Amino acid sequence: MPTKVVPREAEVKRRVYALLRRLGCHIADLSQRRPSHVAPGLPDAYIWPPYGKPAFWYEAKSPDGKQSSEQRAFQQRCEWAGVGYVLGGYTEIEEHLRRIGVL
Repeated sequence: MPTKVVPREAEVKRRVYALLRRLGCHIADLSQRRPSHVAPGLPDAYIWPPYGKPAFWYEAKSPDGKQSSEQRAFQQRCEWAGVGYVLGGYTEIEEHLRRIGVL
């Protein structure tokens, strides 16, 4: 039985960013290759969709990726404040873009 190939987080992010750019979104990529102590838990990007749709934070994760405790705390604060936050990959971004009326 063949093993399922799980994309790495970098590939997930590449596909998601390509979709967002095709749709006219502006991406502030905040991800770093090394651990940062400046703002632990800060997501990979802040996204400004076109057409005046609400901006949101994006944290890329491969299907087998897990959030750090700092990332979970950041997501929780966003949810409490009503700030958009998307965790995951292509499917999760598509769902969010549909929800806010971009797709």
